[in-house]
Amino acid sequence: MKTILTNKHISIETRKRALQCYIEPVLMYGCEAWTISKQIQNKLEATEMWFLRMLQIPWTAKKTNERVLNEANKRRSLLGVAASSVLVLAITSWSISQKQGLPFLCQLTSWATLGGSMVLPLLTGNSLEERLLSLALAFFSTFLLMSITFDPSSVYCFLTVFNPFVMGTLMLLKNILPFLVVTCALRAVHVCTQTPMRALFLLVLVMSDVMGLHFFFLVRDHGSWLEIGTTISHYVIVMAMIIFLLLLTGVSHVLTCWKISLPSTYRFSTASHKKKCSHF
Repeated sequence: MKTILTNKHISIETRKRALQCYIEPVLMYGCEAWTISKQIQNKLEATEMWFLRMLQIPWTAKKTNERVLNEANKRRSLLGVAASSVLVLAITSWSISQKQGLPFLCQLTSWATLGGSMVLPLLTGNSLEERLLSLALAFFSTFLLMSITFDPSSVYCFLTVFNPFVMGTLMLLKNILPFLVVTCALRAVHVCTQTPMRALFLLVLVMSDVMGLHFFFLVRDHGSWLEIGTTISHYVIVMAMIIFLLLLTGVSHVLTCWKISLPSTYRFSTASHKKKCSHF
């Protein structure tokens, strides 16, 4: 990440987004359990300024922290994030202890993050680097929000009552996101190498057939009903990957080639769609 943050060929805004998405969440992980003391406050402020100076200020430049913040057009935010996380944890614990379920504000924030991640790539530029970075930033935050486990408790931040249909849909979406990012990267390979998209899709299709053949030989007709059903379901899922890949290819086309123009009353930019983007 240091090579990306210090790369002058990448715009400062893009590098700040990478900092906010990939580094700050790792730094602030578990901050809801912190005790905000003066020592923690000083460490957070020093770390935040160190990252900002890494983005655009050479080490030999003698500039105050306030000047660095003004040039980066950024305010101190890590301390506010830590304080708000502690507050949210306290409110959530109190609400659950009173048997009122998850607070409405927490649910609203989770759904807003999920919906915004689907729209964010359509608001960025048409260049290859910006669009791929926006896809990674959007889907990475959503994937972390729903955690990386297959436990249904990973979707409890969206709802407070047991709803198998909504929970199943969210878990399915969580499992689809990595495949969707890979499909968008495959389209980027198509742009960089000028390889026909049909050829790349056939290559993936052949790999899916090889996987299907492997699971076909693993199908069992003896043993417990659970073992038989598991092997058959694995084979059916792999063979259904063909339809699944077709749908993902269409979604990746929308995410990489369409653009929403904010000034023109949120309409799709037809000119950019006809040109199929400057790079995609």
